[in-house]
Amino acid sequence: MTGGHEVLRLLPGTDQRESRDRLEILTALINGPGFDPLLRADVIEVPSEHPVFGWCCRVPHCERAAHGTSDLCDTHRQQWSALGGDEADRAEFFRTAVPLQLTRAVRPGACRVVGCERMALGHKHRFCPRHDNRWRRATARAQAQGLEFDLDAWLSEEEPYPGFGVCLAACCHDGALSPLDLCPNHDQRYTREGRPGGADLDPPRY
Repeated sequence: MTGGHEVLRLLPGTDQRESRDRLEILTALINGPGFDPLLRADVIEVPSEHPVFGWCCRVPHCERAAHGTSDLCDTHRQQWSALGGDEADRAEFFRTAVPLQLTRAVRPGACRVVGCERMALGHKHRFCPRHDNRWRRATARAQAQGLEFDLDAWLSEEEPYPGFGVCLAACCHDGALSPLDLCPNHDQRYTREGRPGGADLDPPRY
């Protein structure tokens, strides 16, 4: 109190004009020609063969992701080590190494059954859970009868199913795997975290 009156003081805080100026500078830098357009999106999706941030195996036409800090997938990394690693001819290794197919996809996409809107599981066959179950039962029946399973014929007779919309995770734009509204990757992460909140589904009926 001074002379019977309160002295009003501003609490220390951020200068709004200073914050606005910094935001304008940052926006100008992001919109500049030297800024990688890849990094401007709200959700950044890095292509597997990006020259700086690429994450695929360097062996030509290999579909698998690089392992850890290496630029080779796990199988090619082991092959390279067996040849002597840095002591071997890298160019010759790239020329002779056999490219490998995916056994599990990071972003599997839609089920391979024509017209099916449900998300595929991550394995190489690319079926949604319902068609994957039907495929396994159909192959088991063919084996039990001593018959060769005709995948193309089976696919042509399969009924497509409607999808479940987009994954509920705020950072994700992939399709949901089930009525839980999570894509395959977030569904797996939810399970690994112990399914907080207890969301679950009744046993599926195929």
